[in-house]
Amino acid sequence: MNASTMPALFWTMTAGYAGAALGLAAPSPRAARIVTMAGTLAGAVASLWLACLVLFGAGPLTIDLPAILAPAGGLLFHLDRLGALFLAVIGGVAIPTSVYGFGYTAAYDGHRPQGWIALNTGAFLLSMSLVTCAGSVFTFVLAWELMATSSFFLVVTEHDRPGTLGAGLWYLGMTHMGLLALLGAFFLLGAEGS
Repeated sequence: MNASTMPALFWTMTAGYAGAALGLAAPSPRAARIVTMAGTLAGAVASLWLACLVLFGAGPLTIDLPAILAPAGGLLFHLDRLGALFLAVIGGVAIPTSVYGFGYTAAYDGHRPQGWIALNTGAFLLSMSLVTCAGSVFTFVLAWELMATSSFFLVVTEHDRPGTLGAGLWYLGMTHMGLLALLGAFFLLGAEGS
């Protein structure tokens, strides 16, 4: 496999994680868990494979989508070795987590909406992976916000338990404080480069 395989792996990763989110439309809780696991595995294997190609010399991957959200400058993805290292960690952890999560979330059948968990799991893994591939500030912020929001909803899955909602709000606040710090760093780097 060479550099020409990398865009296909990027889109397979994206489709896999988006497919996991389609568990939202599954006809039963078990079907939602199956769709989530299958999509997560597909996305994770593709992301791990893509990361390994970049890490071991196939070169960086750049995907420019100027027509998507064109008024904001479009979307730009660029995966270099540093991003690939983080992407490999995400994909490597997502594989065993998806298998474990299939059985773990079975306890939620009839008590928690499996489709909602599927939607947020797929969105979280997709956005976290896209953060590592962001090639522009706009793309980074968009992926970061999706990551923060979807993970908040995962944290508050058991919202009826004491302290869960407070922990979720604390988490949401911290992700946005981190975003503000990162935006400050982006502005400083941009001013320095001018």
